[in-house]
Amino acid sequence: MRYFISIQYLYNVFNSSYAISDHPKLNPLFDILSTTDLVYNHAAKACGLFRGHTEAAYNLINSPHFKSAIVLDSILIQFTQDANENKLLSKRITLEIKEHHLQLIRHYLLDELISKYRFSGFYICDIDSIIQIFY
Repeated sequence: MRYFISIQYLYNVFNSSYAISDHPKLNPLFDILSTTDLVYNHAAKACGLFRGHTEAAYNLINSPHFKSAIVLDSILIQFTQDANENKLLSKRITLEIKEHHLQLIRHYLLDELISKYRFSGFYICDIDSIIQIFY
């Protein structure tokens, strides 16, 4: 399976394929010609589609169930910054990733970083109290 990242212009802070700033504009980083599907919910907060209608964008007020995704994105962004700044050398994680680094990265992310945030808590609910709301 091959995943083609978005060729549209991306939000310059995160440069994430889920933060498209200008859907019709091509990203100047790519010298390729390709096609992609247009997914408007993959839009950056600075996207022209939202000018004057910021309530239309996903956020933690209208979509609180995204909190875990935002926390995970923040963890991965920080990991990337730390790797770029060589702050993970003590973990033997270098800027240039080779196949033998994958298990080190997996261990560091899952066992040292992500485990601190108790993601299971985002999905635990009291079934009896929820049933009472509807009955």
